[in-house]
Amino acid sequence: HDIALTIYAANNGKWRMMQDCSTLASAQAWILQKAGAGQAYTITITKSGSGEVEPLGTVYAASGTNLEISVGTPTKLYDNGEDKTSAVASGKYTVASVAANHEIAVVYSA
Repeated sequence: HDIALTIYAANNGKWRMMQDCSTLASAQAWILQKAGAGQAYTITITKSGSGEVEPLGTVYAASGTNLEISVGTPTKLYDNGEDKTSAVASGKYTVASVAANHEIAVVYSA
């Protein structure tokens, strides 16, 4: 389920922010990051081929949390350029104890 989150400043404020988040955790982490109330990291998930990936795109994760990504059975999965295909279990890959930004690439071959 997508969560559309729009933040407007008070009547005297000039800024507006809008972010589409795929999970409640992603929305919470985004708020923390923008409010400066805690550390949050971006995790960008891309795919190549015809498999299903959820979430897909850029999500936010609060420091120390886990992000579970449904990937099915990919040919390869890379996390920050490192082959993590063997870490896929039951069709899911987990970024555990998030402490940095991640770029996840999920590859499916025909």
